[in-house]
Amino acid sequence: MNTAIWQKIDQSARNLTPFLLSIALVLITVLPSGIPGLAAVAPPLALMSIYHWTVYRPNQLPVSAVFVVGLLHDLLTGAPLGLFTLVFLTAYGVTLTQRRFVAGKSFLIYWFGFTLIAAGAAFESWVLA
Repeated sequence: MNTAIWQKIDQSARNLTPFLLSIALVLITVLPSGIPGLAAVAPPLALMSIYHWTVYRPNQLPVSAVFVVGLLHDLLTGAPLGLFTLVFLTAYGVTLTQRRFVAGKSFLIYWFGFTLIAAGAAFESWVLA
C-alpha cells in the first residue's frame, strides 16, 4: 500500500510539472533585474514553456492551465487583463494544430516553429494592447 501512495504522488508530480514550470517562468519574467528598461523588451518566458509542452506533451498542459498562466502573467506584469491570456491561448491553439509538423523534426525546425509562434504572439499582443 505504501508503494501505491508513492506512485500516485509521483504521477501527480509528473502531471503538474508543465504547469508549475510555466508558473515559475512567469515569476522569473517579473523579477526585478536592475537593468533599466528590461521589462519593456523582455519576452514572456512562459511562451517557451507553453510551446514546448504543447508540441511534446499536450495532454499534460491543458487549456485551463494555459489560461491560468496567462491570467497570472497579466496580473503580475500589469498588462491589460486578458491580454496575455488570449495571446497564450492563441499560441497554444496554433501550436496544437501544427504539432504533427514540428514534433519529431530537427532542432532547427523546432525552433523555427517557435520563432513563428513568438513573432505571431508579439504581433498579436501589440495589436491588442
